[in-house]
Amino acid sequence: MFGFHRRTRSLIPVKDLAKYEKVAGTEEQEFLTEEEEYDSEMTEPTGTNHTQLTWIYVVFLAEAIMASSLQPQLKMLVSSNEQYCSTLSGSYLRSILDCAYAFGAAAGILWGYLADRVGRRTVALAGLYGMSACCLSMGFATDLIACTILRFVAGLVSSAIVVSTLAMLGDTLPQTSNSADESDMDCEKAAFLGQTLSDDSDVPSIRIVDFTRPEPISIGQFLQAPSLIVLMCSFCLLSLHASSFDVVLPHLGHSSSMHGGMGIPCDWLGLILLAVRAIAGAIILHAVPKIIERFGLLRPFRSCALFFPALYIITPLLAFLTMCSTPVTAIISSAAIMIKHLLAGGAQVLVILLMLNVAPDAFSAGTVIGLMQAASLFKALAVAVSGASFYLSTDYSVAATNYALWTSLAVFGAAGAGLAWFVRERPSVERDFPADVLCWETCFDAEGEQQV
Repeated sequence: MFGFHRRTRSLIPVKDLAKYEKVAGTEEQEFLTEEEEYDSEMTEPTGTNHTQLTWIYVVFLAEAIMASSLQPQLKMLVSSNEQYCSTLSGSYLRSILDCAYAFGAAAGILWGYLADRVGRRTVALAGLYGMSACCLSMGFATDLIACTILRFVAGLVSSAIVVSTLAMLGDTLPQTSNSADESDMDCEKAAFLGQTLSDDSDVPSIRIVDFTRPEPISIGQFLQAPSLIVLMCSFCLLSLHASSFDVVLPHLGHSSSMHGGMGIPCDWLGLILLAVRAIAGAIILHAVPKIIERFGLLRPFRSCALFFPALYIITPLLAFLTMCSTPVTAIISSAAIMIKHLLAGGAQVLVILLMLNVAPDAFSAGTVIGLMQAASLFKALAVAVSGASFYLSTDYSVAATNYALWTSLAVFGAAGAGLAWFVRERPSVERDFPADVLCWETCFDAEGEQQV
């Protein structure tokens, strides 16, 4: 899936390309055909590639387990009730602790910057050691202040793991089994791989003697790209209403459908949520690659953004219409929760791929992934939604408060859907990045000084 995100740069800037002669149409077509064949060969999986992917997934799993281990302490502080349900005050308190975690996760911007300059492995190890320390310190968080600080630190070090592993996934490239046959390579591939052609070849031999590693593109240069800003804003709005839904779900889930709730019995809510997340994850794993292969990235992302406001409007209406039957209401509400998790998870995968498209090469992929963590700040704003509903509940009825929550979710979802239509699949030269930032690969005939 990540194979088409490979970007490489030589030392020839875009603004200097006009000095050189243009390639003839026939030669350019032959070169593009050979390059496509080479790229298709590079997509063949190898044992080494599978091993690297396995270790990356193990790191992801370790981060998820350690992050989940902090939840029981949070639940103990919020309420002594064993059930998943809670009141508006409980949801507000839970959102404060989740807000601390999200604020800490915003440090992923810095971790992405360091991942391009220090190394992905170093950042990932720092995050793993930090999460281990947080898990060991969990027993000392016996009050709200200590738990909030622990959640903030956990979010900070957890973002290091997330950013570095996503950058590793973007860097993982299959290798072709024919790479050792130097005679099969044209001059460009041999030159940029630091290899030489055989002596009896008719193609001139070129070797790079001194290779200068391109400098990673800075955060400021990325923030000057309009396509990246639009993509980040759209994802931030999506994160805001998706996180707000998760925060108020313990309250909306078991509220009566007559009052704008989802009408799920309190005893079922926790089990339903666990099953829904597992099923949604399995569906995303198998369906998203096929959808991307058939429709690309933009159409599925825009569709996901468009379905969110419709979901927030239809769910309370259907729950209200079927309030006479508790099982039917629970089934409809459970289906709505599953659709929400499918849309949110699928949109996150699509955004990761779109963000990797923004990076022109592997030297800047970590910085781009780190910028995506700015959405954590908007996840933290979910505390404002739950806080407003908590204070409004003292002056207004439960029904008015619940419908106000659904309305706010629909408004945020509609804003995100509108912004998603301006998202582009990849950036462009000059409009997004200055010419002196990007460098292109070029190869020249050693004898005739003609571009190949």
